[in-house]
Amino acid sequence: INIITNNSTLRVIGTNTELNTIYVSDMSGRTMRYDVSGNYVNVNMPVNKGIYLVQVIGDNATRTEKVVIK
Repeated sequence: INIITNNSTLRVIGTNTELNTIYVSDMSGRTMRYDVSGNYVNVNMPVNKGIYLVQVIGDNATRTEKVVIK
C-alpha cells in the first residue's frame, strides 16, 4: 500500500490489495473515517495544515503512516 499526499488530497494505491477503509487522525485524536473500494483512491480531506496519522486497511494488508499537510 502506497500513501501519497498533495496538499489536502490523499492518494492511496493498493498494489494487489482491495482497499476498504481509511482513517485520518490529527494529533489531538480526532479521527475521520473514509469507506472506500478499489485498489486506487483519491480522498479530498477537509483538514488544516498539520501532522496526521493515516491508517489504510485493505483486504490483505494494513499500513499506517504519518503525513504532513503544508
